[in-house]
Amino acid sequence: MRSRNQGVSRISTDPDKHELVAAHGMLYCGTEEDLQLKPIGGGPAMICILEDNDDRVRQFQAAAAAIAPDLPIRIWRSARAMIADLTECLEHASIISLDNDLNRLPSDLDDPGSGYDVAKLLEELIPCCPIIIHTSNAERGKWIEGALSMSGWKYDRVYPFGDDWIAKDWAPLVRRRLGR
Repeated sequence: MRSRNQGVSRISTDPDKHELVAAHGMLYCGTEEDLQLKPIGGGPAMICILEDNDDRVRQFQAAAAAIAPDLPIRIWRSARAMIADLTECLEHASIISLDNDLNRLPSDLDDPGSGYDVAKLLEELIPCCPIIIHTSNAERGKWIEGALSMSGWKYDRVYPFGDDWIAKDWAPLVRRRLGR
């Protein structure tokens, strides 16, 4: 179950178990009524990226290391895996960058989903960091924008054209959004 209620969002797959509750830009374990909650996990801020292309992954890693060498970068090839992991890392996200069209590897058993799948989850949560949409799919990019804008997330769009767009367009935007 996912819902958004009076500034508190919650995610639960089993109503008999504790829920994950997002409140005040933080992700907590407990129930909405029990706001004496403890943040999940710990650890430093991080850059979260959904990307399936190995060359671009290397470019993202290099750009992020140049901008913020103190911030870990976490990259997912699958939207499904990213969605599952967001429960542990969303409170630490300094910025999220989403591709939309993800290609299935021959070894993949499941469809990797899309950036829009992640945006639909984020739409249900309280915004906690800026998002960059870096898909070349114009239509699906608009869908992602719609989901994020309806729920108040700050986002920017970077169009991946040419071989140097990560260094030329994405990296300066990340630097500006991180205030570096």
